[in-house]
Amino acid sequence: MFSFLNPMFLWAAAAAMVPLVLHLMQRRRTVRLQFSTVRFLKMAQKRSSNRIRMENFILWLIRTALMLLLAAAFAMPMLRTSAFGGFLRRAQRDVAIIIDASYSMGYSLGRDTVWDRALDCAAAIIEGLDDGDQVCLFAAYDNVKPVVEQLNGDRFFVSSQVRTLALGKTTSRLCPAVLAAYSSLTQEPRRREREIHIITDGQALAWDGFGSSDTNRPPAPAATNDAGAASATNATGDLEMWQPGKIDKRTVFFVTTLGAPAPENVTPIDAEIQPPLLLADTSPQLRVKLSHTGPNMNTTVKVFIDEKEVGSRAAVLGESGDDLTFAIPPHPPGVHIGKIQTLPDNLAFDNDFHFLLRVREALPTLCVGEPDDAFYVLKALNAGLSADSTMRVKLIGVPELGKEDLLSYACVFLCNGLPLPTQAEALQLEQYVKNGGLLVIFPGDRAGMGDYQIMTSLPGYPSALVEIPPSLRRKMLRWEKPQHPILRTLKLGPGGAPVITVSRRLDWDSFQPGAETLIMMGEREPFMVSRDFGRGRVIMLAVPGDRSWSSFPLSPFFLPLLHQIVQFGAGIMGSQIYMPTTRSLPLSECLPTAQASSLLQDPDRKNVPVRSSIVEGKTVLRADDLLTPGIYWISKTSGGSDMEPAFALNVERSESNLAPIKREDIPKRIGLDRVNVASDKEELMRIIKDFRVGQTLGEVFLWIAFILSIVEVFYANLKARAAPSLVDRLGVEASGKVTAGKAEGGEEAAA
Repeated sequence: MFSFLNPMFLWAAAAAMVPLVLHLMQRRRTVRLQFSTVRFLKMAQKRSSNRIRMENFILWLIRTALMLLLAAAFAMPMLRTSAFGGFLRRAQRDVAIIIDASYSMGYSLGRDTVWDRALDCAAAIIEGLDDGDQVCLFAAYDNVKPVVEQLNGDRFFVSSQVRTLALGKTTSRLCPAVLAAYSSLTQEPRRREREIHIITDGQALAWDGFGSSDTNRPPAPAATNDAGAASATNATGDLEMWQPGKIDKRTVFFVTTLGAPAPENVTPIDAEIQPPLLLADTSPQLRVKLSHTGPNMNTTVKVFIDEKEVGSRAAVLGESGDDLTFAIPPHPPGVHIGKIQTLPDNLAFDNDFHFLLRVREALPTLCVGEPDDAFYVLKALNAGLSADSTMRVKLIGVPELGKEDLLSYACVFLCNGLPLPTQAEALQLEQYVKNGGLLVIFPGDRAGMGDYQIMTSLPGYPSALVEIPPSLRRKMLRWEKPQHPILRTLKLGPGGAPVITVSRRLDWDSFQPGAETLIMMGEREPFMVSRDFGRGRVIMLAVPGDRSWSSFPLSPFFLPLLHQIVQFGAGIMGSQIYMPTTRSLPLSECLPTAQASSLLQDPDRKNVPVRSSIVEGKTVLRADDLLTPGIYWISKTSGGSDMEPAFALNVERSESNLAPIKREDIPKRIGLDRVNVASDKEELMRIIKDFRVGQTLGEVFLWIAFILSIVEVFYANLKARAAPSLVDRLGVEASGKVTAGKAEGGEEAAA
């Protein structure tokens, strides 16, 4: 049942004979007195001797036990589980190992990284298993990767699988990985011992999804890229709340945090171009947002355009703010590759931030309708009147809409274009809006109220065409959203708000969710409403773009308002300078020019598979596992000989926040009693040894010996003071006369 780490010290148990020898050598001094009678003296002496022998026996036992405990403590006794498990057999164990594979595990610790130490730690755990033990292995990326999903008793095979793991380029989700690992453990119900090992860098972010110190909270939702696709969904219960009650109480958790106690990191987390619409003569500003972990620190940020440095700024993070602004020189029309770079640090993976600048030579705009319906719109946009104009307006009829590539236009005006010929044109317009386009709808006499129902992207469905009496036709336009990008530069002059004459208008009973009114006509009559749809927007007016219903085309605000609308539409399409890395990217939405025969390459110029599928009669292209940050390229032709930048991807920067979790908070998050936390491999091996092999009782024996020594001293002193002498008990005077006294046992004694 017990074994000893230092059995040589058991020879010291012979010191237990010392108290016995001392007690045997002890003699009580006797005083010889002459008495006339010794009857009472003999009786009292007998009873007193019996009590002294009993007290000495107890002291002897305490002192002997004290010597034995000291000898046993230095011999380091150990209680081993092998003496109990399985009725004199060692209990077999099922072990699940979960390795955090997020890119923050690439943090450098000098000669190696946290990831290198994690692999060594996992290998050490596997090597420490005995025959009959089984193990499974999981890697926690943004989703769960079951490396060895089923319990396996081949330790060499599982250990070889550890070495094949590659450091991820995403965040990590420990919660679904633990749930998946426990599910594998429960497939073997006959086992009595279960262990779950979590190897991570100690970053607090990875523990999202577990409970807090008082309440449980669900894991963070999956991020969504700008194209509207979920970037990382988990098929193993990512959205399931962590419930400690589902874990068997026999399951023991071992958590190893291998990261730096006080990590430091600086990374760019966002970039924004102002203005979003870039023309050849535009000198934009680049706003860079930084994030850092650790104390205030100095850093330098550089900006490169087409591999040429165009700006460099120094900053003290934590004092002067984490936002920097760079002036970017004008660039010729085309797509330009940009990069933001911070100083090298211990986490090099997130030091670069990639983006694209799309510079336009002009703003291509499409008008759909008859020439009479679009006459004032064309004049306002200055179509063909000036070679220096930034507007390039094209007019087509409604039947020609299906032949146009709408995604090449910054804005599409539908001038009395309803009803559309078929449902295909409606889907074409809505797909254009979803991909970031701006659709402006001017009503007209040809459309009935039911013709608007064909499009689901409208801010609302008109309910009636209202005829306005002549006495109420003068209407004042009022900016309902004066800070909107379309309206904030249209300042009202000394004359106040514009007044127009309206004889007929559309009326809405209600609007779709997310719709907003930008301009009101009078007090309660909507004049211009808008609604976000996908990555684009739909704007709808209550009057046409000609003079058939109102005098609005003759208003001084008509021309600047249309120019602002076009520039706003171009800004929507040009504002997406980067996207997050993702597991699945719909190319049909973010890269409309892509075709099934197009060749897509990653930043390392390796081909990326593109799969196509038919959805509602339309070909949809998707690229999977776009996890490498950088610039992706697409071929202009099917042969792939001429490549151009397609889009820029950056990793999810929440993982760059290396703020560590407190060690004492980990058991609270897991919510179980049997949670062991270690900060390195050596400490983990010691904890595992104490749990599997046994725990030394030397310290316990020393504490018992210390308590016994206190009891011995207290008891010996108490009895030495409490026991009266025989002379005092019998009342013997100096002359030898024995006076009346009380003998032992309550009997009266007299001389």
